Formats: sequence, C-alpha cells, structure tokens
Amino acid sequence: MKKMLICLLLGFFVLIDYEMIWASIQSDIEKANTKGNAVFLVVTEPGAVGTEKALSIATQAQTLVAKSIAIEMNRSDATNGDLVTKYRLAGASLPLILVIASNGVVSGGIAADRATPESLIQMIPSPKKSEVLQALSEGKAVFLIASRKSMANREKVSDTCKSACNQMNNRAALVSIDMDDKKENSFLAQLKVNALSTEPMTSVINPQGQVTATFSGPVEVKTIIEAAAKKAGGCCPGGSQKGCGSSNQKGK
Repeated sequence: MKKMLICLLLGFFVLIDYEMIWASIQSDIEKANTKGNAVFLVVTEPGAVGTEKALSIATQAQTLVAKSIAIEMNRSDATNGDLVTKYRLAGASLPLILVIASNGVVSGGIAADRATPESLIQMIPSPKKSEVLQALSEGKAVFLIASRKSMANREKVSDTCKSACNQMNNRAALVSIDMDDKKENSFLAQLKVNALSTEPMTSVINPQGQVTATFSGPVEVKTIIEAAAKKAGGCCPGGSQKGCGSSNQKGK
C-alpha cells in the first residue's frame, strides 16, 4: 500500500512537472508578446548539428532589436508537442529559427545554416503587417486601405470596406495604414502602393495571402468582395516571392 502511494505521488509530480515545462515555453512567448516583444524561437533537438550557432545568431539579433527576446525549444520534448503542432514543426529540418511577431503570429522562419542576425530582423513585421498576417492566419481576406487624413474620400472608402467585411460574415478584415507612417514604408512598398497618390489606395488580399487587386479612390462593395474571392500570382505579405501586388485600378 505504501509503495502504491509513493508511485501515485511520483506520477502526480511528474504530471505537474510536465505541465509546468510546457507552460514555461508557452508563457515565455506570451509574456514577451504582452510586453510588445518579438520572439526569435530557436527550434532544435538533441543531436541537431548547428544548435550553438543558431542560438548565437538569435542572440545577436536580440541585441540589435530592443523589443525582442530569444527562446530555445526542444522539439523532441513531449511537453512541447502542442507547440510543435501549432507551428507545424514535425517534419522541419533542425535547427530552425522562427520569428514570432509581437501579436503572436509567426512572420517567418529560416534554417539556421542560412540565417543571419540581419535576415531575422528583416522578418519582424511592421505593426500593420502583423495585423494582416494575423487575419491571414485566421483564414480571412484583407482589405488594406492606405491613405492620409487629408484625403477627401478616406471615410467613404473605409465605409465601403467595412460594409464588405459585414457582408462576408467575418471572413474578411479591414486594416488601415497612414501613408505618412514611416514604420510602414517598407510594407507599402512591398504591396506596390503608390505613396504619391492623392486618393486612398485599397489593396485586396485573398485568404491565401495573394494581392488580387489594388484600387485608387472610391470602389464598390461588390467589386472588392469579388476581388477577395479571386486567386492570383504574386506573393503573400510575408514576402516569399518577388512581384507583390497587381496593377493599380481606378475604383469602380
């Protein structure tokens, strides 16, 4: 009876330890995000060649970005199973470095043997790009409006996109960007938004992350809903390919 009690107690403490270890990785990521930090997650396992180099690269990137933290995760540890599933790491070659934006969405990943501190830093998305990536991770289309407060049609275009989101029953998200926000310059350039435009620019991104259309000025609800359902070439806002965006169209 005494031996059975000891075994039960040992099993109980092992279970607690199991949950606490998993929670520590998960909570570290969540705490970092709560503070507005990006995360360089170094995914490795025993025997993986290049782990020390991967950790060094992530640490160097962390020292160059004030709002960031580097975390190591052992894929083979069963306590990390949920995170392995969440980030689709089961078949990935290790070591691998993931970049997790401050809103918790994975914005990029690269094999350690190809990584540099600079390449990791480039994967940290701007605030608005983070919003777009979050919507795409939820399977939504995105209506992205780039405008300035001085533009007369700004509210009209915004109301159109809001109406389209409502008609799509929460299968689309609206993201607004100030053209004068320097933090978004790179993202707007990637989307090929004309920063000199005197009209609001609406980029339609389908759930696959493809920019299917870009409109200048007021546009009809039906038109942007149809664009959100299209598939096109080009890249996703993650920047995996060159030639992002489609040719600009006059709103109609």
